[in-house]
Amino acid sequence: MSPKITLTICSAVMLFPFYMYFINTENVVLTRFPDAESYAIGVGMTLHQIMGTILLALGSLLFVTRGIEGESNQKTLLLGAASAFAIVDIGYIYTAVVNELTIALPIVILSTLVALCLWSRSRVGR
Repeated sequence: MSPKITLTICSAVMLFPFYMYFINTENVVLTRFPDAESYAIGVGMTLHQIMGTILLALGSLLFVTRGIEGESNQKTLLLGAASAFAIVDIGYIYTAVVNELTIALPIVILSTLVALCLWSRSRVGR
């Protein structure tokens, strides 16, 4: 798979967490923390909106840079994308284990994106 297709897929997938964390924030917070009170819900919504914005920025960056030329540049960009997704994935895994939460879908999606970026990186120049 070409780096351009891989980065397009990755940037498109980032729209889903943006929707969940920025637009559908209150439902996400209340689902994860049903006993939270008003102030805690406000804090949770603010933090989720910030996370959503960061993920949208990452997706936008990947979309804009998907046409980068040169094998070395493409490999570097794909490695950077894989690293960014892995860092977020590790954060989800840590949160799931420590807080005993069931958040399997984001973990599976991010792990898939890491694998896709690394696989595409290995195919550059072939």
